[in-house]
Order: sequence, then C-alpha cells, then structure tokens
Amino acid sequence: MSDLERILVNLLSQSLNPQFAKTVEGQLDQLQATTPNYPIVLLSLLSSPSAANDIKLAAAITFKNLVKKKWIDIDGRHLLADVDLIRSNIIDCMVQLPPILKSQVGEAISIIAESDFPEFWPNLIPELVNKLSVVEFDKNLGVLTVAHEVFKRWRVLPRSDELFLEILKVLSEFQDVFMKLFIAVDEQIDLNRNNSDILKVLFENMHLLIEIYYDLNCQDIPEFFEEHMEQGFGIILKYLNYQNEILEPLVDLDEDEDDSEITILIKCRCSIQELLYLYSSKYCDVFGSLIGKFVETTWDLLSTMKPLSKNDLLVCNSMEFLSSVARINDFASIFNNENGHLNLLLEKIILPNLMLHQSDLELFEDDPIEFVRRDLEGSDIDTRRRACTDFLKVLKRKNLVEVTQISISHVNNFLNLYKQNPAQNWKYKDLAIYFYLAIAVEGQVTAFGCVETNSYVDVIEFFKENIAGDLSKFDSKVNPIILVDAIKYIYVFRNQVGKDNIKTILPFLATFLTNDNYVVYTYAAVTLERILSMRESRTSTKFIFEKQDLAGAAEPLITNLFKLILKDSSKPEKLAENEFLMKSIYKICSIAQDSLGDFSNVVMKELIQILNLIKSNPSNPRFTHYTFEAIGINVKNQIVDSNNIGKIIELITPMILNFLADDITEFIPYSFQLLSFVVENIPSSIPLSSEISQLSMPLLTPSVWELRGNIPATTRFLVSLINKQPDIYSDIQPILGLFQKLISSKKLFYHGFEILEALLTKKRSVEMEPFLKSILGLVLGRLQNKDLIFIKRFIVFIANIVLSKTDDINFIVKWFETLQQEGVLVGVFNNIVLANVDKMNNLFEKKIALVGLLTFILKSNLLLNKYPELVKNGLDVLLDCIVKQTKGNGSQAAAQSTVDLDTIEEISTFGSSYSKLITISKNSIEDPLPFVSLESNNTNNFSQFINSELLQPNIALLKQIGSTFSNNEMQYQIVL
Repeated sequence: MSDLERILVNLLSQSLNPQFAKTVEGQLDQLQATTPNYPIVLLSLLSSPSAANDIKLAAAITFKNLVKKKWIDIDGRHLLADVDLIRSNIIDCMVQLPPILKSQVGEAISIIAESDFPEFWPNLIPELVNKLSVVEFDKNLGVLTVAHEVFKRWRVLPRSDELFLEILKVLSEFQDVFMKLFIAVDEQIDLNRNNSDILKVLFENMHLLIEIYYDLNCQDIPEFFEEHMEQGFGIILKYLNYQNEILEPLVDLDEDEDDSEITILIKCRCSIQELLYLYSSKYCDVFGSLIGKFVETTWDLLSTMKPLSKNDLLVCNSMEFLSSVARINDFASIFNNENGHLNLLLEKIILPNLMLHQSDLELFEDDPIEFVRRDLEGSDIDTRRRACTDFLKVLKRKNLVEVTQISISHVNNFLNLYKQNPAQNWKYKDLAIYFYLAIAVEGQVTAFGCVETNSYVDVIEFFKENIAGDLSKFDSKVNPIILVDAIKYIYVFRNQVGKDNIKTILPFLATFLTNDNYVVYTYAAVTLERILSMRESRTSTKFIFEKQDLAGAAEPLITNLFKLILKDSSKPEKLAENEFLMKSIYKICSIAQDSLGDFSNVVMKELIQILNLIKSNPSNPRFTHYTFEAIGINVKNQIVDSNNIGKIIELITPMILNFLADDITEFIPYSFQLLSFVVENIPSSIPLSSEISQLSMPLLTPSVWELRGNIPATTRFLVSLINKQPDIYSDIQPILGLFQKLISSKKLFYHGFEILEALLTKKRSVEMEPFLKSILGLVLGRLQNKDLIFIKRFIVFIANIVLSKTDDINFIVKWFETLQQEGVLVGVFNNIVLANVDKMNNLFEKKIALVGLLTFILKSNLLLNKYPELVKNGLDVLLDCIVKQTKGNGSQAAAQSTVDLDTIEEISTFGSSYSKLITISKNSIEDPLPFVSLESNNTNNFSQFINSELLQPNIALLKQIGSTFSNNEMQYQIVL
C-alpha cells in the first residue's frame, strides 16, 4: 500500500465517525485538490482485497460525492484531469463489488453517463455487451446494474431528437443480446427450480432485466420489442404468478408477525406491474390483446395477497396497472357492476387495503413524523391507501353514481360497527372516514385544500354527524387516530366547511396543540397553518383570516408551538425534525403582523435560540427554511417603523456573524438575505452600521462565492451595500472579477448583470471609466453565443441603465464608442436588441425594455446626430411592439414577482440550489418605473405613460425622422 493510500485509508476511517466527518471532508477535498490521480486511487481501494469493508464503503461514498460535485462544472466542462481513465476503469471495478457498494458506484456511473454518454463514452455499450454471459450469471449482475443505471435516466427525460438518437444507438447494440439473455435466464430458472443458490442469482438477473425492459421501452415502443412482444410478455406473465417456496416460503404469517423483508420474487412482480402500467397506458393499441390475461392474474394476486408490509409496493403497482386499464374505454366494462365485479372489487381488493394495517400502527407510534409526511405531503405514493384512493378516482370517473352508492353503503355499515363498540371497533370509523374522503373528494387535494366535491355526497352533513363531536371531545379514551381523522377532515374540506364553522373549531385545534400525542398535535399545527392560508379565491392574494381574527390568540398559539419544538432541545436533529410546527409559527406571525407588538421580539429571540441549538447539525432543510422565514416575517413586520431598525440590527447581526464565523454552510444564504433586506430598508438618513459594513470585505472572498446556492444571496447583499453606500468599496477590481466570473457563466450571468447595474448607476463615472471598455467587451463576447435568455437580460440591462442614468442619457452611445469600432452600436441594436425585444415574455421586464429603449431613442441627441437610421428603425420596431402589447397581441406570460409559501413544496436539500426567503424576497431587477402599471385600468398605465411622457412631447421629432409610424391613423395615440 502506497503512502497516499495509507493517508486515504486513515482519513476514510475517521470519516465514519460523525464527530470528525466535517473536518475529514475538508481534508479529503484538500487531498483531492493536490493529488492528480485521486479518483483512480479511490477506485483501486475499492478493488483492493486487503481493504476492510467499512473502508470500501467510505471510499465508494467519497467517490460518488466527488463525481457529483466535480465531474462537470455548471457549463458542462470536465473538472477532473483523468476522466478517460476513470471511464475505462469504473465498469471493471463495479462488476466485482458487493451489492451495497454497487449502488454507490452505480449512482456515480449514472452521473457520468448523464453528461458523457454517448458523446464522450462511445464504447460503453459494446463494453457492457462483451461482458454479458449466458453462463456466468453472477458476473452479469454488475453489468446489468451499470446498464440500468445508464438507461433509467431516459424515464424522466423529455422527448427530443437527441434522446431518440441515443436510444436507437443503444438498441442497435444491446437489444439482441438483451432478449437472448432474457430467454436464457427464464430457461435456467426452470432448470434450477430446486437449486437455492443458483435460483436467487437467476432471479436477481431477471429483476434487472425487467427493469431494463422498462428502460428500453419508456420513451416509445421499439420495433424489435413490438415484434417480440408475445414472447417477451409470455415470460413476464409466468413470473407474475410464479410460486416457489425456496424464494418465498408459504408460511402463514399473522399480520402482527409481519416479515417485512421484500423478497426478490416480490421485487420482480413490482417491476412487472410497472412495465404493465407502461404498456397499458402508452401502447394499448399493440398491447390490447394481452391486457385481459394480466388483469385477471393481477386481480387474483391482489385477492390472495396477505396484508404484510413487504407487499405494499406490489399492491400499489398492481392497482396502478388496474387503474390504467380502467381508464381505457374498451376495458372499462371489466370494472362495472353489471357482472358484480364492482362489488367484488370493493370488498375483496379496495376495502381490505384501505383498512389500517399493523405496519401503519407501528409507523404511527414509532415514526410519527413519517406517518404525517406520508399522509399530508403525498409521499404516501407507495402506500396501499393512496393506491386505493387513486383507483377509486378512476372508477368514479367512469361510473360516479354507482360507485358512490355502493361506497356510502359500506361507509354507513362501518360507522354502525364503530357505534356498537367505539373502544374496540375504532378501526372501522377510521376506515369509514378515509373511505368517505376518497369518495367525496373530486380531483386532487392541493395546498389550497379540496376544490371540488362529489355532488352525490354532503360533506357538511357528514361533518356535523361524524366529525364535530370528536373535535369537541377531550376524552382520553378516544383513540388518537380518530382525533387525527377528525382534524384531517377539516384540513381537507376547509373550503367547504367555511370560515364561520372553522372559527368555532379553532379553539379545539389550539387545545390539540397541548395534546401528548405527536401525530395529533402535528396535524393540529398543519391544519391551523392551512386554515390561516385560506384565500378568498384561488387567484386572490387576500387571506380569509386577518389579524383581528387572531386577536388574543396568536401569542398563546405561538408559545405552545415553541414548547412542542423545544421538547427535545438536547438533540438538534430531534428538535428540527418537525417542520410543520415551525411553518405554523411562520403563518401565525404573517397573519398577526404588527398586532404581535413587543411579543415579536420574544418570537425572534426564540427563533434565534433554536437556530443556535441546531447549527451543529442542521439536519432538516425545511425546518431551517421556515425558521428563517419566521424571522424574516417578524423583521418585515417591525421594520415598517424605521425606529426599530437599530433594535433589529442589534438582534440579528450577532447571530449572523456567528453563523458566518462558524461557516454554517446551510445558514449562509439565509443570513445574507436577512442582511440584504435590512440594508435595503435602512432610510437614507440613517448611516450603515459598523456591524454590517465590516462584512463588506469578507463578502468578496472567493470561497463565499464558490457554492452556487450562495450566489443569489451574496449578490443581493453586495448590491444592497453598493446601493446604500457607494463608497464602501474604494477598489472595485475585486467586484469586477466577480462580475467577470458570473457574466461568463451559462446560468449565473443574471447575477453578473445585477452587480454591473449597481456599479454603473451608483459608482462615480471617474471610478468606472478605466474599466468600461473591457466590461463591454466581456458582455459583447458573451452575446456571440446567441443565447436568447442572455439576450433578453441584456436588453433589460440596457433599458435599465438608460432609465437609471437620467442625468447622462447619452451614456450608452459614449460607452460603445470606447471600443473605437465602427458600426458596433448599430449592429448590436439592430441585430440583437431590436430583433429580440418582442420575444420577451415577462411583462415586467418588457415594460422596462420598451420604455427604456424608447426613451433612449427619443431623448439621446448624440444617438440622433450620429445614427439617424438606427433611430428611425428603432422607432418603427418599438412602437409596433408597444401597439401589439397594448392591444393584447404581445406576449402575455408574466413571471410572478412574488411567490407564496403555499406553492412551495420542495425544500429538500441544502446547498444544491438557492432557497429564497419569500417573506423578504426582492425582484432581482430593480423597477425604475414602479409608478407605471401594466394593468389597463390603472390611472397611470403603460399606454398612458408612453403617450404622455414619450410620444406627445416628441411629435416633432417623430415627424422629422419620418418614422413609418408617423403615418399611422392612431397619430401617436396608443390605445387599448
């Protein structure tokens, strides 16, 4: 073992200890940076027979993370020196690894293939084909795993010519050997039915082959597979009902003795059902003749399957297949009640799988937060209940009246059983409520609740008869799951129940926040937050509940929620696991607003304490996000009064300085957003505090800008400092270095423009003059890529500079003249700016572009004197755009200027992407015309502004130029 390998083994060994993990990660990064063949050493360590298994696992994870972070940069360039060597070694390395290591290296291969295959890795498929064998099936496992890792990317990719060319290339090299191997594995399974060791390896092969079968067919059915469909699906049908005690002993397990290990036979069946769903939903025209057999087999499988948790995914996939068949008109009759099938389907398949199972109860007790997430967030997609609900929706669409009548009859029977013995039969009420929800809800339950209900049921009557009583009872004998069901009913039907009924329920929800049961108080917090998020309509920004509705209630509610969060304050990861509680605090603060008074400071201090408790292990990104949102809304509520500025700075700055000093990566983007918001709201009469200004130089440190997720926040803070105190940076060269890096990026150029706009509009001309030529050269060089998104932002940039530098309307002309190249200004404006201005589809940006460019054309005397033809062409193009826009023929797609937390569902990881604090968000493009409205009914709308400020005062110039628009019958009147 070399010295390098010994150092690496020592570091990997230390990385297994969470106490040293972060320190070791930094040392490994340093080792990678100084060791040219570092990835190859990791791969050789994985292949080394002398390395311990735990070291190999650490090496596999480190290699995967290295590939994830360093394989390519944001612009698609390879960052590692030995990529060819890695690609040529990685397959051989993976083939001989045990399963747990295969999964890690397989993920790395998938990442590599996503960027490199087929262009930079053309020999990948031939290499895999050469390694496949119809004899050595154990060696096939690694090869098939690699193939699946490469091909499964296709499942989620949008259709494109490039993708289909890639798939066709793979098929030409892979499809024949795939089918030969598929048939050979089937034959060997028959021959080795009683050979345990060989049989398990063969079924592992079969499972991977079925997965690859899906991969190769996921985008479209290839001609080869259509020709071999009878043969291929003949084998597939065989394994849907295959029985063998070696693989799955026929032990009569009770549900309480649930053996939750998912066998390879169950995995195969799960993959088969996925493949059947694909074919029935996409290729019914060619697959239709085989559907009946698979429906019958699936029905039998579901009817006889035991309620064990290991079967959950199989039940879900099977029901998804049946749902896809039920959607097809030619097969819908299978599921109607003319032949009694609907009754049988409900009684034998749907209701048994809607009933709470032992595994559900264990989850409720042992992992309550997961129970909540599954039920409320849609992460229950692989649960029996969710699968049954989705299947019922399909059945309702085909036969609403009959399905509703039969289902309500069952619901009433279950409720009667519950009433006979509530303590013992509580499961029947749970089933009744869940079944009723599935029947009553039409469409999806979104963040806005249930929008439409089944017209054949009365959700208010059901609420009064079966739900309201449970909400008002505080009987310890009532099963907590029944309380959860009652709260969830309000959560789902809050729009139908209405504000008046909800106001009577709110005190009970508040009481549930003191309940000892984790799921009960979490559901209460979630439902409270959703109720407070109710709007007057789906398109309205006005909330139904206002601050007066929380008078006297906000403080005790928030206090109770903090108590629940801090129950396990000794364990940071436990404290932060329940983001629902923190989201509820945020929502109460956002509705209560200034009515919180001095209590707002108490809330912020509690929130800061919580952040200090979890900073050593910020394990839950959503909890962190909502904590900062809660701080943000309280800062926003208080900063309305400028007298509070000093108190806010005094409160939050020490916290942020500590996070920056301790390098809490997860908190840095949020910290800079808070600082930016405070700086942006400091009145011009109040100087920048020393606590904030001292961050100006550390902000320019390159390491701060390395993490992509930091850049929007660091840009915003840098721009806010320049806007507030332009002389804070005496040397602008480091800032221009940042600008150069960002403007050159395919995805981060937006932030480069933000910085440049601040410099050009706030810094003195004498400071900027030495750099203007090189800055323009960089921007024009980037324009040569003909990237339309970049061009649109460039157009807004030019317009914004014109509108912001009103004291120097000729600046743009003089700036282009620094290049000392004839015709550049005319070329850029005619071929780039004017040619693309009508392609802008964001109305806010289009407003700036049209007004700014028209102002430039009409008011720049230097432009008129030197480039009269450009002025004439510009007027024709811009006025035509304005007419189309104001007449409703222009692009009408407007990006939202703000986003509501109600619509945010995915805050799942730290650092990989930017998480904007919605409460203190700011448009990345400053609006120099906030007083000009895009709404036609506003007193100072877009067309009126164009008329009164630009066209009417310049009629003489328009006529002088001879614009074709001057002959228009509208005579410069832009009307709607």
